[in-house]
Amino acid sequence: MRIPMVLLWNENGEERSEMVHTQTVSWFGCAIQSHHRLPVGSRIQAYREGKTANAKVLYCLQDHQLAEVGLEFAEDSPPLWEFPEWDQ
Repeated sequence: MRIPMVLLWNENGEERSEMVHTQTVSWFGCAIQSHHRLPVGSRIQAYREGKTANAKVLYCLQDHQLAEVGLEFAEDSPPLWEFPEWDQ
């Protein structure tokens, strides 16, 4: 499921952000494509439609220009994934 969201994180004391899209989603986390190599264990915040989820980086697989990043949410089923079709 390709869902747009914004990631926020601190890198060397500086706040960074990036608009990303998910590759996969679940109640526990997601995989995204990023132009940044996010260190494993990093704490990030994900924003979508005014909703926030805290997460940490589980893995980061660097390719030529993009990295696939696996995120684990601090809480299961964050409000980021409120889709009417999932409630049926």
